[in-house]
Amino acid sequence: MPNSLSSLGDSAFDACYALASISLPTGLASIGVDEFCNCSPLTNVVIPGSITSIGGDAFDYCTALASVTIPSSVTNIGDTAFENCSSLTGVYFQGNAPSLGGANVFQGVNAAATAYYLGGTTGWGAPYGGLPTVRFGGAYNQIAGPVLGGGNVQLSFIGNYGINYALDRSSSLSPANWVPQVTNSTGQGGLLVFTNTPDATTNNFWRFRSVP
Repeated sequence: MPNSLSSLGDSAFDACYALASISLPTGLASIGVDEFCNCSPLTNVVIPGSITSIGGDAFDYCTALASVTIPSSVTNIGDTAFENCSSLTGVYFQGNAPSLGGANVFQGVNAAATAYYLGGTTGWGAPYGGLPTVRFGGAYNQIAGPVLGGGNVQLSFIGNYGINYALDRSSSLSPANWVPQVTNSTGQGGLLVFTNTPDATTNNFWRFRSVP
């Protein structure tokens, strides 16, 4: 679709059973009612910063959609917009909390679904639209490190979308001797997960850093 496209009719992609990924035009002002309803294979949608509203049932029954990033331009999300998105676990907001058109915006999403918002933005309650809320990026990055089987540690990091991050490890902080472990690029929502095996004979310290 050309970026000059400014509008789509409601239900434009309803029941497109082969649609797996889409980048919406940067001139588009809104996502209409039922726009992608029943697009069950849809796993990736790029919502541009021109969008101000997302219509009701817009992504209803997009059962393969696991995460979505909502740009700061969006001020309103219609009721049941993400209803029955059973794989949806992460909704990443880049601006202030949009107003919600009802209590069922996220009805029927994955039980682990979370609303992530940037530090310094406003309007976030706990919950938001029935989802638990977690701050990410902005003032700080969220890091979690559960221990896995075999002594491995899983380090989850939420950074900025599309940025390369390196994981370094050191046995000391005075002085630090950082040894690169692995480099990966963040996907939609900025989530990055590393699995690392600590050195059982010494202390282990990790850091993340952005790289070219």
